[in-house]
Amino acid sequence: MSPLPACARGTLPWLGGALLLAAVVAILGLQRARLARELSELPAAERRALYERTLETLGTACLHARGGEVADYCRQQADFLTRFPECDAPCRDLAARFAPRPSR
Repeated sequence: MSPLPACARGTLPWLGGALLLAAVVAILGLQRARLARELSELPAAERRALYERTLETLGTACLHARGGEVADYCRQQADFLTRFPECDAPCRDLAARFAPRPSR
């Protein structure tokens, strides 16, 4: 059996990394799709109540979060809120205030 050519040896790590990245992206996509499906399957009144509670939390308690676990919770809630079909432009604007900021 002959060894791999030099060009193939350099390509294999990149190919492995690309496959790993594709798998992670696929898993995250499936999780997002499942959450969207579960939200759409909730009875409308329950979904609306959950949406309004989450929106209220972001608009009150989360506005004063400065860091740590409370800020992490608020980021998660903002992401969750954007999954609701009821989340309109003002909702998305509010949620965007909690998006992670790039570090310098």
